[in-house]
Amino acid sequence: ELITCDCATVRASMGYFFTILSYLSLYVAVAFLALCLACGLYYLAELAEEYTYIFRNTLKYSIWVVVGLHALHWLFDGMPLIACAFGIGAHLCYNSLLRRYPFFDYRGVTFIGSCVCFVVSHLLWYNFFVSPEGLEYTMSDILCFYFYAVWMVPFGFFISLSVTELSLPGADDAPRKNKQVNLFKRIASLFRKDKEAGMIIH
Repeated sequence: ELITCDCATVRASMGYFFTILSYLSLYVAVAFLALCLACGLYYLAELAEEYTYIFRNTLKYSIWVVVGLHALHWLFDGMPLIACAFGIGAHLCYNSLLRRYPFFDYRGVTFIGSCVCFVVSHLLWYNFFVSPEGLEYTMSDILCFYFYAVWMVPFGFFISLSVTELSLPGADDAPRKNKQVNLFKRIASLFRKDKEAGMIIH
C-alpha cells in the first residue's frame, strides 16, 4: 500500500509539473507568434509603401469582392439583412478612404466614420453569431467569416495608410516639415524608441 501511495503521489506531482511546463510553453509560443506577426506586418507595410498603386488596387478590388460576398450571404445563407446591409455600407465607407490613398487625416470625418462602421459591424455580426440562428456555425467558421468579411479590408488600410508627421500627436515639438510616413511603421518605431529608452534607463 505504501508503494502504491508513493506512485500515486509521484504521478500527481508529475501531472502538476507537466501542466506548469505546458502553460509556460504556451506563453512562449504565443510570444514567438506575436513577434513573427509583428515582423510580417512590418514587412507588409514596407511593401505597401513601396508598391502603393498595386496595394491601392488590391484594396479596391477586395472591397468590392467583400461587398458581393455580403450580398451572397444574405441571398443564399439567410444571414440577417441589417448586418449584411451595414457591412456593405461599412465597406463603401472604407472605399471613400481610397480617394486620398495612401494619405489620410485621422481627425477627418471619413476616417472617424470608417472606425465607427468597423466597430458597429463587428458588434452586429457578434450579436448574430451568439443568437440561436448563429449557433449552427463553428468557431472556425466564425473566425474565417470575420477575417474576410470584417477584418481584412480595415487591416489592409491599417498597415498601408500614411499620414503627415505634422498631423501626428507629439509632432509640435518636431521641425515643421510636411513629411509623409507610414502609420503602422510610425507606431512600431514609437514602441521601439520606448523600449530603447527603457533599456538606457536601466
